[in-house]
Amino acid sequence: LSKGIADMLITDLSKVKGVNIVEREKLEKLIQEIKLGQSKYFDPATAQKLGKGLGAQNILTGSFYFLDNTLRIDARLIDVQTGGIILAEQVTGNKNSFFALHQQLATLLSKNLNVPYNPDLSGLYRSNEEVELTAVVNYSNAIELQDQGMTADAEVLLEKTITTYPKFNFAKNKLDELKE
Repeated sequence: LSKGIADMLITDLSKVKGVNIVEREKLEKLIQEIKLGQSKYFDPATAQKLGKGLGAQNILTGSFYFLDNTLRIDARLIDVQTGGIILAEQVTGNKNSFFALHQQLATLLSKNLNVPYNPDLSGLYRSNEEVELTAVVNYSNAIELQDQGMTADAEVLLEKTITTYPKFNFAKNKLDELKE
């Protein structure tokens, strides 16, 4: 899920004035270059190293947890210079209300950063739409396949996901991007 969540947050937050986002592909390349991909946890020191490599002032890290039908998503904004945590937020809810959780998290982050955020900016979803977590997992797996150079497999997975979840516009856009 991590790549899918990151990709969707990047899409939404990149539309916020005053926030400059490093593309996920550039981040992935740097992670591989400095061998951070070995660890599944990003502590402040790791985030600091990554942020400096990107020339960033801050880096957003996060995690997610499942318990039965509940999904919790945590996010931490880390100051690259000091390694200190600037802010931490979390949202919790039904795993199939992923878009609502995603929107709540983006709203909390932008509010704490004092930047205007309109949840409808992406036009890719409505917060009250439900999407099964399976669709988001498929989306994340397709991004992983793309990162591994397996574009054809990523396209097949996205097409399958769109057939089952036709309103999942993030998957539609990613498929269009891959086909280009």
